[in-house]
Amino acid sequence: MSRPTATTCSTDSAAAARAAATPELTELEVGQRFMSQFDLVSFVPDGHITLVTGKICVTYAVRPEGSGTRLVVRMHCGAPWIVARALALGDLVMMRKQLLTLKNLAEAEQRTRA
Repeated sequence: MSRPTATTCSTDSAAAARAAATPELTELEVGQRFMSQFDLVSFVPDGHITLVTGKICVTYAVRPEGSGTRLVVRMHCGAPWIVARALALGDLVMMRKQLLTLKNLAEAEQRTRA
């Protein structure tokens, strides 16, 4: 089993605007398809989402930090250690983009609530 890895980041305002106009991106249901290859298996509004595909499980969580929050992703891969590490390294660029997009979406939603 591999150890979970964590990454944090920031994002893209065009994606945030598109999401604000797309209700299915904010109205979540367990079993919903996510990012074309993951299934949503668990979520807590304003807390976390957990996605699974094959032997890969990814959780995106919001944690309080100072006067704001931090978006953290934790990935677990059921592959052998060396394979899991290689996948994590290869996924780093894509995961950074995902975190930046999620950050922008959250910030856009917060601005609409204010």
